[in-house]
Amino acid sequence: MRLAVQAGQPLESSSIIMLRRLRAELLKIVSGPCVGEFPEIDETAKPADLLVIAEVMNGTLDAFLSPEEGEEKRRFFGFDRVDVGLGPLRVGLGHGSAG
Repeated sequence: MRLAVQAGQPLESSSIIMLRRLRAELLKIVSGPCVGEFPEIDETAKPADLLVIAEVMNGTLDAFLSPEEGEEKRRFFGFDRVDVGLGPLRVGLGHGSAG
């Protein structure tokens, strides 16, 4: 989404559907001022506005994660392993790396 907004590209309806689902799930588990005035998400919203909403939702969810849950989230998205180099010079660093 960040790249699409930077390039001035419109967002697809699937992006809006995903953001709506994330918003609905967030509102199920979080209450109070941090989400009290979260805007509705619809097809008329500008991509930059949707990006801001997504970033705030992500940051809000991250604020409630324990260190273990944060690590689990990073592993889920594959951020527990960093590959450095190319071809035979490639070295894996982090969880589950084969070296």
